[in-house]
Amino acid sequence: MSPPVVHRDIKPSNVLFDHDGRAMLADFGIASRLHDDPADRSVDTFDDTTSTHGRRGFVGTADYAAPEQRQGDPASPAMDWWSLGAVLFEALTGERPRGIEVPSEFDPKRISRRWDPLLKGMLATRPERRTTDPDVILAALRSLQTTRRERTLQWGLAALHAFGGLLFFLAMLFWLLVKLKSGGA
Repeated sequence: MSPPVVHRDIKPSNVLFDHDGRAMLADFGIASRLHDDPADRSVDTFDDTTSTHGRRGFVGTADYAAPEQRQGDPASPAMDWWSLGAVLFEALTGERPRGIEVPSEFDPKRISRRWDPLLKGMLATRPERRTTDPDVILAALRSLQTTRRERTLQWGLAALHAFGGLLFFLAMLFWLLVKLKSGGA
């Protein structure tokens, strides 16, 4: 088994979709390969971003980089999970997370509170508190999926409300016309 790779630049433009709608990650130009030995915290990189003082400099896209990545810390998988959370946040809200702190509560008019635990977990500022287990993230995403039946029901309820509003408007219009006709006669 090969050592894990940290992409370090997950952002919308690096997520591509094939003709079946499957997502693929592109641009591994600044990716880092971690070593198998947990005692060896060094990484193999595919670029030359080591500063003259031996500390790694920041690489990546700041708007999608984990807080510790922006500080120049060594690569870790938790960085990519934060970046994926930032991409998900933007996909759901249309905005990028601002700064290193994510809002404590998301605007319920723009995004359902059902997303709070997953987004807050993936966007936790401290890597040790971040949700990084792919099985947990996948289970959370599956639990948030709406079924076709739920979507049909939501559209049906919306249509019913619209129809009810139209009926109310027509009834008020009819009442007004009757009132005007009886008052003018």
